Amino acid sequence: MKKYKISELAKLAGVTSVALRYYEKIGLLKPISYSESGYRLYGNNEIERIKFINNAKILGLKLEEIKQLLEFIDNEASSNKIKSLITKKTKEIELKLAQLKQLQQQLLEVANACDGKVEISKCPILLQLKA
Repeated sequence: MKKYKISELAKLAGVTSVALRYYEKIGLLKPISYSESGYRLYGNNEIERIKFINNAKILGLKLEEIKQLLEFIDNEASSNKIKSLITKKTKEIELKLAQLKQLQQQLLEVANACDGKVEISKCPILLQLKA
């Protein structure tokens, strides 16, 4: 089995060594061994683990949520636990979208209060923000 130093692993996985050290610090990643000179060594499974982490981040999962998913995988938990976590995340996103829609509507109302032709001291947007 090929073993990689942290810099090699970072390059293969498309992340920085700093990110890998942080992942280690928070428990997302562990070296499989150490070289005689004390370098951390990683295998192909760690490359796959980092790809998993990156893909989960793309989906908007926080590192704590990713850590929980990895613990489910490492402990061979039921897929029901994984589905539950993802369903919870989906509901959080739905709530955030609703809040953003409400914010968008408020901003549109504020923007529509000004025709853009008054002097700045009489701008309804600024007056509303100062109130």
